[in-house]
Amino acid sequence: MGPIAESIALSADGGLLAVPATAADRVTLLRSMDLQQIWSVALPGQPVRVAFAGDRFLVSLARHGTLAILDVMDGALLASVAVGPLPDSVAVDASGRYAFVAAAGADYITVVDLANARAVAKLPAGDRPSGLLWQPSG
Repeated sequence: MGPIAESIALSADGGLLAVPATAADRVTLLRSMDLQQIWSVALPGQPVRVAFAGDRFLVSLARHGTLAILDVMDGALLASVAVGPLPDSVAVDASGRYAFVAAAGADYITVVDLANARAVAKLPAGDRPSGLLWQPSG
């Protein structure tokens, strides 16, 4: 996986575990029950945080200021979306349609339409937003 795992993410069904190795510019997907590697791909740009969104896998790339959208099955890069300087945490809404990315190098959160792989809004967030969590109402 690499020397520094900045974060981890567990899939909604609990079956998959994603680990970005920030210093190695690599992301690895594991089976959570036995930690067997499914795939590992090079992802230059300093992968920092990860999130699952259905059959897609999202990775914030701090050096590039982008959100990488990967295919969960094989790690193939499907799209890259500019989200602002030093993207950090990634949260996905309950429908899986939108991702929210904290731009720690700015003062906003970028909203990404995952169906069209494009940034659709910037929400004011105060100085250097970092952690995000999607809490569905109910």
